[in-house]
Amino acid sequence: MHFFCLKWRSGSNRVLKDVAQALGKGESIYRQGRNFYFLKEKKKATVVDLNHTSSLKPLHPGHIALLWDGSYLFGLMAFWQLKKLGIPCSIITAQEIKQGVLKKHHLLMVPGGWCGPKIEALSEKGKKEIKLFVKKGGNYLGICGGTGLALSDRESLGLLSIKRKKERSIANFYGKIMVKQITPHPLWEGIPVEVPFYVWWPALFEIQGQEAVDILGIYQDITPEFFVTDLNILDLKKYSKIQEWEKQYQMNINPSVLKNQPAILEGKYGKGRVVVSYLHLDTPDNPWEALALFNLYHSFFNKPLVMPTPSLKTYGKMPSYALRLIKKLKMAMEEFLQFGQKNFLWYWYKPWMLRWRKGIRGFHYFTLYLLIKEVNKYLYRNTTFVSPDLVICPLEMLVKACLPFLERAKYLLLKERYWLNIKPLSLISTNIKELNTLRQELFGRTPAYGGEFKKILFYIDKILVPFLKAEANNTT
Repeated sequence: MHFFCLKWRSGSNRVLKDVAQALGKGESIYRQGRNFYFLKEKKKATVVDLNHTSSLKPLHPGHIALLWDGSYLFGLMAFWQLKKLGIPCSIITAQEIKQGVLKKHHLLMVPGGWCGPKIEALSEKGKKEIKLFVKKGGNYLGICGGTGLALSDRESLGLLSIKRKKERSIANFYGKIMVKQITPHPLWEGIPVEVPFYVWWPALFEIQGQEAVDILGIYQDITPEFFVTDLNILDLKKYSKIQEWEKQYQMNINPSVLKNQPAILEGKYGKGRVVVSYLHLDTPDNPWEALALFNLYHSFFNKPLVMPTPSLKTYGKMPSYALRLIKKLKMAMEEFLQFGQKNFLWYWYKPWMLRWRKGIRGFHYFTLYLLIKEVNKYLYRNTTFVSPDLVICPLEMLVKACLPFLERAKYLLLKERYWLNIKPLSLISTNIKELNTLRQELFGRTPAYGGEFKKILFYIDKILVPFLKAEANNTT
């Protein structure tokens, strides 16, 4: 019998991936505090051979079904996090849910992104399938937009009886905020009582005290990386007056209303567990979020669940024609981002996130950039697992739709920049007719995905989803 001990360090996720890989190889793994013990048995042995056996907790291999529809940027973040942690997953679509794919699964994860596109993709049939899945003992993990989907607001799933707060006492906040544990839970193993987590434009829970849910963590103080729209709040507090900025921006920006508000909850729906979090456990580069997601994932599996891995057909390199198309599109997208930087409309905050001025669709532009960058990555691989026949046609349509969109978006951005020098702009509507008309043509009438942008996302889905599915199944 051999023992291997790895201590988790806040600066690295390597140990978590090592654990997942060892589980995948069938090794027995027990957890004690921050240490993971790998048990390799040549002969029959029992856990009592270890010291402090009462506190050892076995980990089991599991599998996550990750819903793609309506997630885009946040779907990529969730997928990257699962891959980084070595957690087995499948990319599934709303159409597959309607066809009964959840019968094969034990845990459904719904990433961030607006609820509306998810609800539209699922339709009533898809929503019924998810509710039946959880009611019979399946489990649901919602992050931000996936949280909103699970609540009891109009057209949502109603897995929990709570709702989102209708009145936004503070809106458009994002970045790092301190979170305090208030209920013991496997989620928190190895994590200090109060640590920073990322949030990305969440709502707030409406809890009136009658709902059968456990509040696992609450918001505390903000950090220097906390923003409301394009304003750094700690800087404003130190060198200015928040009230003056609220008057100028015509919105509430005081984060004091967040103190002690619930950030992550757990409840039951039928026989299934439902965990909903406005904390983004999938944000890159935050070790506490990685460990929290790892912990939460393992809390759903009290016995091994190994999904069969389908064999993948290889196709070699993509045709040079496809590579020329995606190269042209990627260069246009990069030039577009430089255009925004040159005109002081946004700047790089992290390699995986921009910050932009209030009143422009920075999130949409950056989402488009990351999606195109991801498509480019898969198309340029020496070996692909997706037939070129599935790629060429939607790629041609994508280029045809996207290039003129970017040119019109530049025109819109300069118009918005001009008006931002005069007064604050709402993201959705203004009293400037020309601006409203162009915005509606490009993005529709909602804060989510509409207009020409929605058509572009449709073509990207046609190309990217097969690659993500193959990547999820690729164990090499």
